[in-house]
Amino acid sequence: MPFRSMPRDGVLTSDDLSFLQEVYEAAAAGMSNIDDATMHDVVRTLITYYRAGERDKDRLIALAARDLARAVG
Repeated sequence: MPFRSMPRDGVLTSDDLSFLQEVYEAAAAGMSNIDDATMHDVVRTLITYYRAGERDKDRLIALAARDLARAVG
């Protein structure tokens, strides 16, 4: 649950964090051995895309899955 522990800076609502948590979980499904550093890097990337206006869930999942696969693979 990487998004549950993210500090809230007034920009992301709890709904935003829940959405991003769903995205992360979908991207990480079936992957093992994801270390904390990789998880946090992917979380930061997702937040960056989200803050830039990306709201397409499938696109965000694909971006996160790509980054996870590179790091774990």
